[in-house]
Amino acid sequence: MRHLPSYEDEEQYLAEVISLLAWFQHRFVWIHPFNDYNGRVARLLTNLVLLNLGFPLLTIKAETEKDRNRYVEAMKAADQHDFAKLETLITNALKESLEKT
Repeated sequence: MRHLPSYEDEEQYLAEVISLLAWFQHRFVWIHPFNDYNGRVARLLTNLVLLNLGFPLLTIKAETEKDRNRYVEAMKAADQHDFAKLETLITNALKESLEKT
């Protein structure tokens, strides 16, 4: 990972990045609505943002029915302005990705 901007602490920076990614992913789907939430494209673009910020790629799991339902539930919660579930999915995926690097 590249040097982080000068934030008082890395955790604050990571929290803000995760918040941005959740908002971005939801807003992209919101303006490009499909019945399946258009998640593949949103997750791809989320990785583009991450790469531009110097982070590794992440994978938000949505291949199994359970994972997909969790993702759709998080997106539906974000429809109601509750980004916590989506932020949790992104946080877990980012942690997993950072552990691999």
